[in-house]
Amino acid sequence: MKQIRSILLVMLAVLAIATCGVAQRKYALKSGIITFENSVAILGKPAAQRQVLYFDDYGMRERKELYEGDTLREAALCDGMHLYTLVFEESTAYKGGKSTQGTEAPFRRDTTKGKSWTKLPAMKVAGRVCETIRSVQGDDETTLAGWNGIVLFAESSSGGIHTSSKAVKISENAKISPEMFRVPASFRVR
Repeated sequence: MKQIRSILLVMLAVLAIATCGVAQRKYALKSGIITFENSVAILGKPAAQRQVLYFDDYGMRERKELYEGDTLREAALCDGMHLYTLVFEESTAYKGGKSTQGTEAPFRRDTTKGKSWTKLPAMKVAGRVCETIRSVQGDDETTLAGWNGIVLFAESSSGGIHTSSKAVKISENAKISPEMFRVPASFRVR
């Protein structure tokens, strides 16, 4: 009995060592830069904005910047350990919780819990062929299209509010400075 227990303990130790330090891969790409065009329409009145997503380490480190016109307003940032919201007008970083999964949800059929998804024909977004799924529950309708684990298209309608986000430019395996995933030194952290 002692031998079996010793063998099991050794096997568990080997398994722990083998899996320790192995990066999880949220996306199939090591790194990338994706530009999105977003729109929100509330009771038919539209508003548009641009977002740029930078990611590295297969999505474990991410930064999603929000622009109004050409002005960078905010960014959601994950440095691989913590989440931050960067507010550029205030030069302030608001520290959120811990995260080793980046800022964005990966594309999976279970992306949104509690919804059943219907597979739709493939959709081409920014030149990439994407798996496309839709969920309809009452007046709420959501369509997602993903490629390599990345949501490239999202559209949602509910209660007179219509939102959409569509990738318009993708740079695969881009070289991204590690500084993109750090809080700027000039920012206060709260």
